[in-house]
Amino acid sequence: GGVSACAPEAFWTRLAAAVAARLPDARVRRPALAAEFGAAIMAAFRHGDDACSLFERLSAAPGKEGAR
Repeated sequence: GGVSACAPEAFWTRLAAAVAARLPDARVRRPALAAEFGAAIMAAFRHGDDACSLFERLSAAPGKEGAR
């Protein structure tokens, strides 16, 4: 997430082409949140918490500018 969010457009073009070759219905998008938020969501998931709800709350939170 965090490293790939800063990748150049050429990376995203090649990644999208590679994914489409194997999974034509999949979407490739830049990460919606910064790596720190992703780590928190994964920790919540591993702990058995509702990771989807946490993602939605973090996505709506002010101050998530580090996401892109």
